[in-house]
Amino acid sequence: SWKEDRDEDPAWRYRMPDEQVLEFNRYIRLMNGVNRNLGPLLLHLEATVEMLSLRLGWLTTFLLWQWNTAQIVEYIEHETNEQVTESEYRELERKAREEYKPAAELAELLVERHEDWSEEDLAPDQGDDPHYDVIVSPKSWERVHTEKRREIAALVKDGALPGKGKGLLVQVGPFYDRLGEPVPVEPDWAKAYDVRPDDQASEVKAHRHWRERAREAYRRGPTAPIPYLEDLELDTGEPSQMDEIVGVHKKLLQSGVVDQWRQLGAIDQSIEAVAVHFDGEDPAIPELRHVLTHSREKLIDLHKETERYSGPFELVEPDEGELAWVRKIMDREPP
Repeated sequence: SWKEDRDEDPAWRYRMPDEQVLEFNRYIRLMNGVNRNLGPLLLHLEATVEMLSLRLGWLTTFLLWQWNTAQIVEYIEHETNEQVTESEYRELERKAREEYKPAAELAELLVERHEDWSEEDLAPDQGDDPHYDVIVSPKSWERVHTEKRREIAALVKDGALPGKGKGLLVQVGPFYDRLGEPVPVEPDWAKAYDVRPDDQASEVKAHRHWRERAREAYRRGPTAPIPYLEDLELDTGEPSQMDEIVGVHKKLLQSGVVDQWRQLGAIDQSIEAVAVHFDGEDPAIPELRHVLTHSREKLIDLHKETERYSGPFELVEPDEGELAWVRKIMDREPP
């Protein structure tokens, strides 16, 4: 009658044989333990799940924030030039020439310029780029790379190239001089340098100021990699304060989903244990069952969405302590 939202037949009680009263009261206590005692706990669980949904919404906002600013940063980095004066550029060239780089890295540059590949060196391209039918096989690439690395080492040994260190570092300037090319001078946050006359130093300074403001604006926001953006090579710098907030939200969301799933499981198993006494009949009224079902569906969705931010994690079942805690609430006598 309670589940069907109608009054019970009063005759059930006053016509009941005396020897059935204790058994009847036991069933009533079981029924009340589910629908009255667990009711507030389930409402709290439902409210907590809704709060977890809000936390997921905050994380999504951070994602959109990072995504939008990342597009701007990527454009600045790959499609704009950084202005420098002629004097500044000459100083950058000087520093670039004096720099030492690993021989293996410079050997890669020589492999990229190598053209004497045979048919045996080529293999079908397994990638998605439609412009290439064949590529150099990894084995052949590694063979030529080893050859070029040995050539560089021999030049260093003969004194033709300055080198140092056990891992063999080679000075960049003389290396490019042998190639007959200028040393590349590349900015760390632009497509290339735009070299201006020294008498435009004030304009160059203003240009650099606004570029740096854009860079700092990005760094103040969320910059830590989110799974959607892991493939973007962005200049994130040091983790921002916003990254710490994002990290806290990730941890609280993940732990919250796990905790509420365990609590929901403890409630569900406890209700199933009561149903055994009613020959399998669900003792929960429809409103309570709706909260259980809705919360479970919500947590399953939250688990799936949270994994997109935090990585995979399992939903674990309640332990005996949690089951005992729920049973204690169900067995509590009304005041």
